[in-house]
Amino acid sequence: MAVEAPERQTGVFFDWFWKKQEPERVDRRTLQRWRLIEVGLGLLPGKKILDVGAGRGLTARFLAEKGFLVSACDVSSDSVNLMRQQGLVGFVFDLEEDELEQKYDAIFCLEV
Repeated sequence: MAVEAPERQTGVFFDWFWKKQEPERVDRRTLQRWRLIEVGLGLLPGKKILDVGAGRGLTARFLAEKGFLVSACDVSSDSVNLMRQQGLVGFVFDLEEDELEQKYDAIFCLEV
């Protein structure tokens, strides 16, 4: 029998989770993902990219620095506020509940 979670419980968890993380720490796994992104996209600046489950915005910032037009979303409103403070375009988005309103050249869901 399935147990129903309270609505938006995931966002509450990740609000708590991201408060515990070091904002600028980039781990080895993230660096490996960035290398795959560079190869996969061919570093074509100007492409419109969405980073889903962006967390602290590290990958979104990496892509923006490479010349992409980046938007980032996360289920955590605290996470989105952190991204916006860094100058990123961020919005709250739940993969299970919400629908995208824009089109993108590539969408990354790296840790969701």
